[in-house]
Amino acid sequence: MRGLPDLRKTNTAWVAAAAVVVLVASHAALSWVASPASGQQRSVLAADLDEALVRAAPGERVQVLIEMSRENPLPPLSLDREIRAAEHASNLAGLYASSLDRLQRELPTSLALDLQARRVLWVGGAVAAELTPEQVRSLDGQPGVRRVHYDGLVQVDLAAGPEAPTLLVWAPGLPPAQDAWGEVPWGLEVIGAPTLWQAGATGEGVVVATLDSGVDGDHPLLRRKWRGLSTSPALGWFDPWGLTEFPNDDDGLAGVGHGTTVMTVVLGSLEVGDTLIESGQPRVVEDEFDVVTGVAPGAEWVAVNGFEGFGGATYTRLSVLMQGMQWVLDPDGDPATVTDVPDILSNSWGFRSDGCDGVFDRAIDALELAGVPVVFASGNRSAGLDTVAAPADRADLLLNAFAVGAVELRDGEIRVSPNSLGGPPPCAPGSVKPEVVAPGVTPIVRGLGPRTAELRGTSGTFTSWAAPHVSGALAVLKGLNPRAGANELKDALFSTAEDLPPTGLDNRSGAGLIDLVAAAGAVGGLGGVQLVVDHVEWDSAGLGLRLGLFNRGDRSFPGGSARLLRAPARDTLASANVAPIPSGQRGGVVFEKLPATSRDAERFTLLLESDGTWLGLPVALRVADESMVTLADGEVRFSLDAYGRLGRVTRGAGFVFQGSDWLTGGALLFATAGGVSDAAYVDVLKQPALKSNPVGSDTDWHRTSLSDAGASAEVAFADDKALYPLGVSVRQDVELVSLGDTAAFVSLAVSVQYGAGVGTPLVGLLLDWDFAGGDFVGWDDLLGASVMVPADSSGPWMAVSTTPVAPTTHAPVPLGEPDGLRYQDGSGVLARTEGFTDEDKARFMALGGEPTSDGSASDWAQLVSVGPIGNGAEVIFVVAAGRDREELQLALDSARAFALEKHAPGPVASGRGALQLLPPYPNPFNPAEGEAVSLPFLVDRTLEPAEAVLEIYTIAGRHVYTEQRTLVPERPVEPFSWTGLLGNGDAAATGVYGYVIRIGGRRETGKFVLLK
Repeated sequence: MRGLPDLRKTNTAWVAAAAVVVLVASHAALSWVASPASGQQRSVLAADLDEALVRAAPGERVQVLIEMSRENPLPPLSLDREIRAAEHASNLAGLYASSLDRLQRELPTSLALDLQARRVLWVGGAVAAELTPEQVRSLDGQPGVRRVHYDGLVQVDLAAGPEAPTLLVWAPGLPPAQDAWGEVPWGLEVIGAPTLWQAGATGEGVVVATLDSGVDGDHPLLRRKWRGLSTSPALGWFDPWGLTEFPNDDDGLAGVGHGTTVMTVVLGSLEVGDTLIESGQPRVVEDEFDVVTGVAPGAEWVAVNGFEGFGGATYTRLSVLMQGMQWVLDPDGDPATVTDVPDILSNSWGFRSDGCDGVFDRAIDALELAGVPVVFASGNRSAGLDTVAAPADRADLLLNAFAVGAVELRDGEIRVSPNSLGGPPPCAPGSVKPEVVAPGVTPIVRGLGPRTAELRGTSGTFTSWAAPHVSGALAVLKGLNPRAGANELKDALFSTAEDLPPTGLDNRSGAGLIDLVAAAGAVGGLGGVQLVVDHVEWDSAGLGLRLGLFNRGDRSFPGGSARLLRAPARDTLASANVAPIPSGQRGGVVFEKLPATSRDAERFTLLLESDGTWLGLPVALRVADESMVTLADGEVRFSLDAYGRLGRVTRGAGFVFQGSDWLTGGALLFATAGGVSDAAYVDVLKQPALKSNPVGSDTDWHRTSLSDAGASAEVAFADDKALYPLGVSVRQDVELVSLGDTAAFVSLAVSVQYGAGVGTPLVGLLLDWDFAGGDFVGWDDLLGASVMVPADSSGPWMAVSTTPVAPTTHAPVPLGEPDGLRYQDGSGVLARTEGFTDEDKARFMALGGEPTSDGSASDWAQLVSVGPIGNGAEVIFVVAAGRDREELQLALDSARAFALEKHAPGPVASGRGALQLLPPYPNPFNPAEGEAVSLPFLVDRTLEPAEAVLEIYTIAGRHVYTEQRTLVPERPVEPFSWTGLLGNGDAAATGVYGYVIRIGGRRETGKFVLLK
C-alpha cells in the first residue's frame, strides 16, 4: 500500500484537519461544528489549509477543495440495480450543480467569477478551484460550505511502500522461484480460488477498476483483459495527469509498476501459447490455469492513473483522487447511462487522518449506492502509520469502507503480518478494523513482450496486495450473482471469513481470512438457486457423510451430481447424486464411503453440477474450541457457548431436530435500570448473514467455565469485562432431552448473582428461529409459552417458556422484511440504522410486545423474560420442539416436570418409588378444540424400571380410561395425557373427572374438568 506521510514540516505539507466533524448516517452535511468548550463556531478551513495560506505569497493562488453543504436529501432510488445506478449518478450531479449555483449567488462577485473556472466533483459534493488567501478565508462561515481542504500536491511515500528492498526477498515459508508454478500461488490457493475456477466461476462478465499508479496495458498477464479493447478506450482508461489514451504505469519496481502489480493480483493470467520464463528457463503455457496470478482471471479491467511522478518523486491531489472516483461512477460523462460503470473499485492507497474529516465519504457512498463495492488496503506499518489509514478507517456505517489487512505464511501457520495495520481507528475508537484479511504476497511478473513474461520473485507482505485479493474475490462473487448489491457481496466475504487468533472479531484480523468458496455459497451460483449446507453428520464408523441442504432461493434446484473435495486441495474424495430440491425445501446428499483420513479434515468443498452449471458450497467441520459445546441426545443437537449465546451463532449446530437445523441464534439477556448485559446481535439490517456468526453479536459476557457430558453442560460467565458492566455473574445448567423422533426439549437453569444497587433485574432469553416462507410467533395461553411456527403452520413447532410459571413478559421481535438478503428500512426494531439497541432490548424485556407477530415482517425472533428476580435466584427456561402442536405440548409438559424434579428448591418426594402429582394442564380442557389434558407427575429417578398406570373415572366413580407405560431410570418422566375419548372411542361428556396414577405400591389421585 502506498503511504501518504505526514509532511507538515515540508513545503508540500498535507494532513487532515485537526477539527473533528461527525457525519451522521445519512451524510447530511454539517457546515460547522460548535466547540464544546466555548460554544463558538469552528472554522470550516482545514488545519493544513491554514498552514498553506500562511505560506502563500501575496496574490498567490492556493488550490483548494471545497465541500458543499447538502440542503436537500437525495430522492429514493429504484430497487433495480442498473436503473438505480443511473438515477443515483444523475441525482448527485444535478443536486450538487444546483448547490454550487446557489453558493455562487451568495458569494462576492469576484469570488463567484473565480469559481466559474472550477472543476465540479459531484461524486463527493465538492468543487476544486484556485483562490487567493483572502477569497479562501471569505468562505469561512458561508452557509453553503461544509469544509475547505488544501488541494496541493501530496507526496506519495515510495520508500516505505512495496518498492522497499524487501520486495524481492522470498516471503517466509514460500517456495523458491523455480517451484513457484508447480502449484497455484499460495495466496490464491489459501482463499479457495482454484475451487471456484473448477466450478466455472472466474469473474467472467465482471469489470474491476483500480485507482492507483496506472496499469501497463501491454503486460502479458493483463493486455487481453482491458475493457478498452471491446469498447471505447476512453471508457477503459482515465489519466487526469497526462491525458494519455492508452493505459500506462510510470511507477517501476523490478520492471513492474505498483498499479500493474495490483491489477495482476485481481485478474492476471497468461493465455495458452504464452511463454513464462522461470530462472532463465522458458515454458509455454498449455492450459488456461497454468499461470494465474489473479483471483478472477475471467474478469476485465479499467483503471485510473491517480499518481504522477515529478522530479524523482510521486504525488497526487485530493481532487485527483476524487476525480478518479467520479470517473469510475461515470466513465462516459453521462450520468444517465450505466453500462459503462465498472462493478468493483480497488484502492491500494491511504493517508494519515489527523482530523477525521471524511473527505471521501460521500464519494464512497455514491459508488456503493450505485452498486459498486469499494475496497481499501488497511495500510502498512512501514509507511509510518500506527493504525489503519484513511479512508479505510471510516466506521460510521457497516462495511462502507471495506478495509483489508494482510496475512502471510510463517512457521507453517497463517498469521497476520506485523506490517499490516489494524484498529481501533482513531476516528471511531469503539469500532473494529480491518473488516477482513487476505494474503499480502504475490508473484512479481515482468512483461518482456506481448506474450512473454518473466517471474522475478515473490513480493514481501503488504496490504497493497491483500486488497486486490479481496477485489478479485468480489469479482468472482459478482459473476456468480450479477444482481447482488455492494453490501451483499462484501457481507458474503465478511460473514463467512475464517476466524484467526484471537477468537472473534478483533483489531488485527477483523472477521478473519476470506474464504471464497464459503462466500460463493452465501451469494448462490445457479441463478435463483441458493443452496446452503445446514447439517453435517458422520455415520457411526466415521466413513460415510451426510450433508443436509436447504434451498433458500426462489428457484428449484433441478438435481444433478455432487463431488466432495478436500479444501483447499483439489482432490476428489467421493461422488454422489443429488435429488431435486424445491425452493424453500430441504434435501441432502450422502457420500457412503470416504477415505479413513477424511475424518480428521475440517474443511471440504461440495461441488454440485446441474445442466452444465457448477456451484461450490463450503463444508466446515469446525473443531469446537473451549468456549463452545454441542449437546447431543439421539438425533437432536443443541449448541451453546460460554458467552451466553445459543444456536448456530456459536459456530456449532443450532437446534437440529428431525434432520434440520432451525435455530439461527439466541442469547441470554440481563437487564436493570442501569442497562443490559447480553450476547445478542446488534444489527441485522445491513449484515443479515451475521445472525448466525459470532462476529455479528456484541457480547458483554466473558467466559468463566464450561464443561459438558454428552447431553448436559454447565457453563458460567460474567460481565465484569464489559464496556458498561452491571456486575452480574451467571451459571447455566443445561440439559438436552430427546423424546423419540417427534419432540425434544432443552432445560436451561439460570442462576444469577449481582451486586448491590442494580435495581429490579430481569432475565430474558432471545431466540431466532428461521423457517422457510416466514415466521409466526405469539403467546399461547393454553401452552403457557411463546410459540414459534412457520407462517403456514406446517411445523415444526418451537416454544420458549419458564418453570415454574413466573411473572413473565413476552414479545415477538420483528427482524425486518427480507428483500433478497437485504432488510428494508422501517419494517421493525432491527431494521433501523442504529440497529437493535440496548434500549430496544430493555423495553421488550420490561414491557413485552404485541400478543403475536403481524404482517410488518416475515422474519421474527421471540423474547421471554422473567423478573424481578432476587439475588442468587434460579430461573428455569424451557426450549421445546415438537412435530406438531400436540407433540410440542408433550415436550413442554415433560420439560416442566423434568425441571421441577431436578431443580426443585426442596425434596419433592422421598423414599424408594416416591410419587407426586403436578397440576393438570390445561384445566379445564376442551377436546372439541383439539386439546388434550396433560397429567404430569414426579417420581424418584433412582427407582428400578417400573410400570406406571393411569386410570380415569367419572365423578360418579365409573372407570372410562386406562393407560400403562414403563418408566426407565435416568430418563425424563413423560406426563400422561388424555384426549377425552372413552375406551370404546366415544367422546366423553362435559364434567369433572378424577384420575389415579399408580407406581409400584404408591398411589396418588387428582381431578380435572372437561368442557365442550
